[in-house]
Amino acid sequence: MNMIEPNNDVYVGLLNKTCRLDILLANICPTYSRSLFKKAIRFGSVKVNEQLVLTPNIRLFGLDLIDVRILYKGSLSINPQRIVLDIIYEDAYIIVLTKASGIILHPGFGNNEYTILNGLLYYYPPTIYIPRAGIVHRLDKETTGLLIIAKDITIYTKLVELFRLKQLIREYEGVSFGSLWFSGSIVKPILRSPVKRICMKTDLRGKLSISNYFVKERVPFHTRLRFVLETGRTHQLRIHMAYVKHPFVGDKTYGKSLYSSYLYNNLKEPNHQVLHAIKLELMHPVTFVKMKLDSPLTYDIITILTILREQSRTV
Repeated sequence: MNMIEPNNDVYVGLLNKTCRLDILLANICPTYSRSLFKKAIRFGSVKVNEQLVLTPNIRLFGLDLIDVRILYKGSLSINPQRIVLDIIYEDAYIIVLTKASGIILHPGFGNNEYTILNGLLYYYPPTIYIPRAGIVHRLDKETTGLLIIAKDITIYTKLVELFRLKQLIREYEGVSFGSLWFSGSIVKPILRSPVKRICMKTDLRGKLSISNYFVKERVPFHTRLRFVLETGRTHQLRIHMAYVKHPFVGDKTYGKSLYSSYLYNNLKEPNHQVLHAIKLELMHPVTFVKMKLDSPLTYDIITILTILREQSRTV
């Protein structure tokens, strides 16, 4: 059986008999105790087949991908840190903030500081007792935009359920390389790359993934797009746009940093993929008031669009 360390994932083959999740993790990672894994599961730090699991006694038959992210009080030296959080909405139940580029959400081994989670622990210490410190969904390190945080476990559970029922709508804007003339949808399964585990790839064996895109603006050699997700796989938009040969400007992982020479000459290399979580729409989990939250495009994205519009006037 494979050996793992926390903050990694492992594929478990077919088991001879069913096994509790916490026992299985303790067996394949014997340097950590079963009680540690119990706490990690209850804190929301373990996923099975990309689904959050909160009960240690769930039984597995095998053929499962287990994602372990040890994030509970005492498992890592998670220090509350005074980090500027760009909060655009807050009440007694939720926080909505705008994440800047270059900041990761959660600490990991070798990277325990200056994450959104560290900032939340300083700003609102009770988040230490909520799965993922209340962070309900993901944004890549270089992706900017809206992020919603629950302030207690009950609200966290309700928001997770809204995601599952597709009642929490997320919209993104991005600038892709190449000209797209029509709006459309990309339906392509995604799974984790067996070669480079931090990356994803399209594969028929993967999970159903659907990205709807709408052409907002065409500029020379690039297209500004609005996206509405029907599923929320890791790196979904970046993978899908690379699959259709229109990767995001500045995406060094999936797009090989494709952009026009005009953009490069006027800006040099973009320092992150041009992708922004621009809108959240949901029914408030307590008041049931319909909420629509927007985050303006960042200055660097506006700069890129301005440069490309200027190019259109010169050709």
